[in-house]
Amino acid sequence: MHVDLNANGIRAHCVVTLIASDGTIIIHQECQFGSPTPEGRWEIVSGTGAYVNLKGNGSLLMPDDQEAMTGVIY
Repeated sequence: MHVDLNANGIRAHCVVTLIASDGTIIIHQECQFGSPTPEGRWEIVSGTGAYVNLKGNGSLLMPDDQEAMTGVIY
């Protein structure tokens, strides 16, 4: 995961790269840390191999230094 924080550390843009034996998935996340439980949005922006046509997006919660992505993959 590559993370870019804004100047005051309240927002971040993350690029998540998932690598499998049959391809890769690239997910962009936009996160906000101004609430008690950090939250944001995620979107699958590209894929290779078996995941070349994969699309998806949804919401993201980050309780206790974990990531919980919910949404739709199609």
